[in-house]
Amino acid sequence: DVPLLDEERAERFAALVGNLMAAHIEVMATTTPGCDSASGLVPDALVVDGSLLLVDEGECAAGSLPEEPAARVACLVWAADGPSFLAEGCAHEELPADLRAALWAMLVMGRGQKGDLRALLGADRGDEAWACLGAAYPFLGIDEDEETFQAAPLDLGVVVRAFAGAMEPMARAVGCGRR
Repeated sequence: DVPLLDEERAERFAALVGNLMAAHIEVMATTTPGCDSASGLVPDALVVDGSLLLVDEGECAAGSLPEEPAARVACLVWAADGPSFLAEGCAHEELPADLRAALWAMLVMGRGQKGDLRALLGADRGDEAWACLGAAYPFLGIDEDEETFQAAPLDLGVVVRAFAGAMEPMARAVGCGRR
């Protein structure tokens, strides 16, 4: 598991991985999307993102596959407490506070438009957040063509409890915090 690396450490890690690969040594590293600062620096890296890990028909009992791809996250399909597990993971992901706020807002709203993130974060940062979250978090159900999202259905109480400790930094990041 690779933690969040600053730029210098990411470059050193990427060089190490590159040297190992040049010596024909296979390297496997796992990281959360918010901590992936090195994969783009490693030539020939194969990155497996969350969309490749969604549950498919062959992995579900007949007729039990959720219709919406956003709800096909393994913990939501197979774990009894999957929604809490997913919400807790999101709340503790190493992300900038404004991105965490955008993630929280999308889970709370359940569905919406790209314009909702632009209204929350401003046009430029909203567009950046949309691209970042869409690439890394398939459970948000982001549709690039339609500029809409339909997140995995999570109970509002589950999301609120999971993010309770992160509310103040998120509020400050979007200009709503205490002064």
